[in-house]
Amino acid sequence: MASPATTRAQNAAPPAKWSEAVQALAGKIANLAGRSRLISLEVKNISSLNAADGAAIRQALEVELTQRRFRLVPATSAEAKVVVTLSEGVSGYIWVAQVGGGAAEQTVILPVSRTEASTKDAASGSLVLEAKLVWQQAGKFLDFAELSAPVGFSSMLVILEPDRLAYYHSTDAVNWQFWQRVPISPANPWPRDLRGSVSGDSGDVSLPSVRCTGALDPAKVQCAPDRGRSTSVKVKIPGHEESESVLLPDRCGEESIVLSTGNGDWTEPDSIQGYLLPGLDQNARVSGAPIQMQGPVISLSCDLKQSGAHAIVHNLKTGNYEAYVVTATCGR
Repeated sequence: MASPATTRAQNAAPPAKWSEAVQALAGKIANLAGRSRLISLEVKNISSLNAADGAAIRQALEVELTQRRFRLVPATSAEAKVVVTLSEGVSGYIWVAQVGGGAAEQTVILPVSRTEASTKDAASGSLVLEAKLVWQQAGKFLDFAELSAPVGFSSMLVILEPDRLAYYHSTDAVNWQFWQRVPISPANPWPRDLRGSVSGDSGDVSLPSVRCTGALDPAKVQCAPDRGRSTSVKVKIPGHEESESVLLPDRCGEESIVLSTGNGDWTEPDSIQGYLLPGLDQNARVSGAPIQMQGPVISLSCDLKQSGAHAIVHNLKTGNYEAYVVTATCGR
């Protein structure tokens, strides 16, 4: 087990005013792409915008293009290649989109004002995401929870694996030692895309056909057939329908906080992006810079009685499965 590490995304997102520019640029790209539905997208930032701003603009542009029924694919599979360059002139920013390639390439230019963020944005702030590595192991696991420790230890960690609950204890919440295991036997074979959750509040464990109670105390765990349930409230983000999304109990001003992963498959690195949601019947907007992970996020969940989300990542470099606690705070 490696020492916990932290990844931070600290730069503010572009002013909300720019969302109108993103929508306008997406509309122009859609007109030039015509009937092409498979497009690649490359965004180059040669302006004074920092990397976080450029990443947030790209993320918003991806959402807008997906809402217009385009599918983002690698350049080698694209029917039309789209290259967006973020530049600037004396009077403001200049966004240039090149669609197509070779003799068929078409170009549009969109001037964008350097307008400051609105009063509402200043009041609510921009999200700052932090991902804390809690655990990693070679074998797949479904969820985790940090629980009250037995006498003599400062922390206890329970890892929900497909066939067991594994308990670890520590005196410093860094160097974990294996303690006990409790086997889990399903009445029927597990589904291929197995999901499960551990409630850090009640200690209940939920799986598709099994529910275990008493997980706070490994000596009292009892598992019985159950339909399974989730404590997470899911929110769909336009353009990220196939992604993992979760609503956090925290708020930024008057708006709710949503975390969502990217829309790639499980063979490529992923990211976690923060969104602000005025209401459940309204569209969420990108806020702050995303956190880049070293592999796909295979699970993103949240217990509404606890702060932060649980993210399970399959690290493509090491092959390990990693557990993160992802928190979002409202920056200024």
